[in-house]
Amino acid sequence: MARIFTLILDICFPPRLEELLVRTLSTNTIDTLYQEVEYAGTVALLPYSNQAVRALIHEAKFHDNRHAHQLLAYALIRYVHTHSRKDNILIPIPLSHKRWRERGYNQVQQVLKRTNLNLATDILYRTRHTITQTSLDRKDRLSNMKGAFAIKGTIPSQHIIIVDDVLTTGATLTAAHHAIHAHLAPGQTVTCVALAH
Repeated sequence: MARIFTLILDICFPPRLEELLVRTLSTNTIDTLYQEVEYAGTVALLPYSNQAVRALIHEAKFHDNRHAHQLLAYALIRYVHTHSRKDNILIPIPLSHKRWRERGYNQVQQVLKRTNLNLATDILYRTRHTITQTSLDRKDRLSNMKGAFAIKGTIPSQHIIIVDDVLTTGATLTAAHHAIHAHLAPGQTVTCVALAH
């Protein structure tokens, strides 16, 4: 019955090509593609150059695709269970108020919700809206992100994992790391993780 309903919806509202691709993906796909790469102090989990990974990121970011969120969450769970302790707290890179109003959700936060791991969405916040990073070189990206994040309250965990969707130059995660690092208590540590690179 569900397949018939999906078929009718697809006829009335033709799906995007990347949406169709994401439908075919499973946790086995993630296991096959999973490869940790470290760059600029960040661990990235999936190769963005792969068409399936790009589709997952685009569908999660621009279309709030639940299946994409779930598969990206699976990759993050794999990382956390392999490398981290039980006293982790996951912090998504926050959106500016302007970007939140445009999109209506934070794609990284949507992914983290599906991990069933410790999540904190009210500690790290954006101090200002920044222009999109896609057309900027590394130097301009670092300048664009300087002072873009701040902390409110205390961080109630020994190990903090800051998560973003895609790593390019590392400017966003570096800026977030600096904001958090200034508020660490003795013994607390921070790891930056990107879902794709």
